[in-house]
Amino acid sequence: MISHHFTRKILHVLYHSVYQAESAPGYHGTGPGRLLAAGPLNFVISDKHYRLLADQPYGENERQKVDVYFPLENLEQAPVWWCSITAGSWRGGERGNYAFVGEALAAHGMIGVIADYRVYPEITYPDFMHDSAAAVAWVEKERQQWQKEPQPLFVMGHSAGAYNAAMLALDDRWLGAEGFEQGYSQRLDRPFWPLRLYPDHQSAGKTGIPPS
Repeated sequence: MISHHFTRKILHVLYHSVYQAESAPGYHGTGPGRLLAAGPLNFVISDKHYRLLADQPYGENERQKVDVYFPLENLEQAPVWWCSITAGSWRGGERGNYAFVGEALAAHGMIGVIADYRVYPEITYPDFMHDSAAAVAWVEKERQQWQKEPQPLFVMGHSAGAYNAAMLALDDRWLGAEGFEQGYSQRLDRPFWPLRLYPDHQSAGKTGIPPS
């Protein structure tokens, strides 16, 4: 089991990456347009920290794909983080905007799986959830080729993607539809909190997350 201190450290790294994106030129508040702000961060990340397995399909639709970021060392001990990042009120966004998240995870010794899913108006709720569950099912199957002994599987997300991740971890019916046994959701590691994060350590204490 990954320690809470370790989890907070990784969330701290990812939070500051996203915070920088939201502070960058091009950020326009909520909605699909905000996702464009994350793009510039991808120009400053290093490709020396990971090995990329791109455009892996978990379904037949063009948006039903994931990118996998592998650490360069200690793959057998690397926990797997499935990330439902695409946000925009389930209306837009794409995994390529968040390559910096995959890089950050791999650079810290983890396997990062950045997932896309179909969006409105092509589909409506609950198909977002079915896509998310199908993507996790793909990870559960494929990671047997990555590691001899499966390591902890985390689910997380951003904005609308955070809702998808939370529901996968709280409601068995979504993964159950993909053939997972009853109770599997409760075994997932889920480092999410329904709260606002602040950019400084002093304010972070108000959220219930101790400063890292």
